[in-house]
Parts: sequence; structure tokens; C-alpha cells
Amino acid sequence: MSVREHMTLILRRLQLDPLLAFSALFEVSEGVQKMVAYFLALLELAREGLVRFSQQEAYSPIYLQAVEVF
Repeated sequence: MSVREHMTLILRRLQLDPLLAFSALFEVSEGVQKMVAYFLALLELAREGLVRFSQQEAYSPIYLQAVEVF
């Protein structure tokens, strides 16, 4: 699957769960290539301003949420 397809999967998942833990996207059993594709997709979504990352304090969980587009 392409990075663009992973971007679509992430956005669809955020429709179901508006506040998603960063770690929930990655499963070791899926392999390194898939993890890299998800990570690149997240970076691209952030660059395009479609997702926002948040973290309360150092070493706490990282969450992402879709940015509302008007």
C-alpha cells in the first residue's frame, strides 16, 4: 500500500475515534515496512494540516486528532 492509502486509512480511523493514541496505529506483527508507511503518512497529514498531535507532558502518550476543515 502507498503512503497516500495509509493517509486515507488514518483519516477513516479518526472518524471513528476522534482522539487516537499514536501507538494504536502501529502493530509490530505488521512488519517494519508497514510501520514506516504509517509514520510517513502521519508526517504528510501533519504537513498538510489535516491532523494535530498533542502530548500533555514529556514521556506521556501522544494523541492525534483530525483537524476540522471549514
